[in-house]
Amino acid sequence: TDLGQWAEKSYGEGGINRIFDTVSNSQTFNLALDIVRRGGRVINVGVATEPVTWSLNHLLHEIEVTGMNMYIRRNFEEAMEAMSNGKIEVGPLVSGSYPLGQFSDAYDAVLHEPDRVIKVMFAPQLG
Repeated sequence: TDLGQWAEKSYGEGGINRIFDTVSNSQTFNLALDIVRRGGRVINVGVATEPVTWSLNHLLHEIEVTGMNMYIRRNFEEAMEAMSNGKIEVGPLVSGSYPLGQFSDAYDAVLHEPDRVIKVMFAPQLG
């Protein structure tokens, strides 16, 4: 799924107020800047492993760009509450579930199929 199309379909054009980029590469950061609403906020949480480039033209949309160094307990509590209340739908983000014994298969899927595999989940009960 094209994330930009999904965001517009799910939230309307410019409907996302805040986006947390937890990957922190040029592709994900620019996508966040593209789909956040005018006057919205993009919070960079991930640790970049290479330089992240982006266009200053994104700032014409009055987007606030901030960084975040560490999670705190309140962040996890708020995220869990949002998921429990159905405010955030995380199911579509999980591309597959693997038993712990298939760690290398899950790693290979993430590494070699980035267009199909977004996140994998380890489910010990499957093994």
